[in-house]
Amino acid sequence: MNEEKPPAEPEPSATVLAIRDGESGLEVFMIRRHDKMEFMSGAFVFPGGKTDRQDEDPRLLALCDGPNDDISVYRIAAVREAFEECGVLLARRAGQEALVSGKDLLRLEHWRSRVHEREATLYDFLTAEGLRLACDMLIRFAHWITPLIMPRRFDTQFFLVAAPADQLLAHDGHESVDSLWIRPQDAERAAKEGTHNIIFPTLCNLQKLGMSSTVAEATEAAQTSEIIEVLPTREKADGDYFLVLPVAAGYPVNRIKLPKQAPRQ
Repeated sequence: MNEEKPPAEPEPSATVLAIRDGESGLEVFMIRRHDKMEFMSGAFVFPGGKTDRQDEDPRLLALCDGPNDDISVYRIAAVREAFEECGVLLARRAGQEALVSGKDLLRLEHWRSRVHEREATLYDFLTAEGLRLACDMLIRFAHWITPLIMPRRFDTQFFLVAAPADQLLAHDGHESVDSLWIRPQDAERAAKEGTHNIIFPTLCNLQKLGMSSTVAEATEAAQTSEIIEVLPTREKADGDYFLVLPVAAGYPVNRIKLPKQAPRQ
């Protein structure tokens, strides 16, 4: 008798929705993953990734502006991943309110590859340059956990941040090969038309973000909304299967019909 395999343990991860006010409305920054990546190859995603052991260094907490709570490690990972993947640095000089400038960022660029390649830790970088992480800029936007039936699972905190005006966000040319600023509605349309590969959690959070028209609206909505854990479940009704999200999580669509599987030949 075969015993049922227990669900995979979800891996902690953090994702950043960098937003700005564009000419036609609210825009979000997305990157396209390399086609040869093992996971989510070719998909358009928000910058982010798994938390790293270095993110758990307790010394980093003393170098963080913002709350010290049970998701501090996720915030630290979000700042690190955003720096590694798209070159934006949410950090400031000790005692200053303004973020490092775009000019400063050019001088600090060499740290980007060093931290990514684990030649130096985030703590090494911050202490060498006299920087503090601007974790206070990150606004909690969503919390998703991959369904139990999936072979690889993630426990992901999504954070919203207004993109620094004088920093240039761009793909790294390695793990990601393209990037764009796009209105959430346009990204959703591109996914439906098949021109952009966008996975389900990303698409749902684009829909949620698209409920706001400006950075100010999106920021206020995120600051005033209760974050409800989203663990999608599968339900069957009238011969069809649906993926269901908790209504209280605030998504405009919370019941999505799944495509039927092709019959076996």
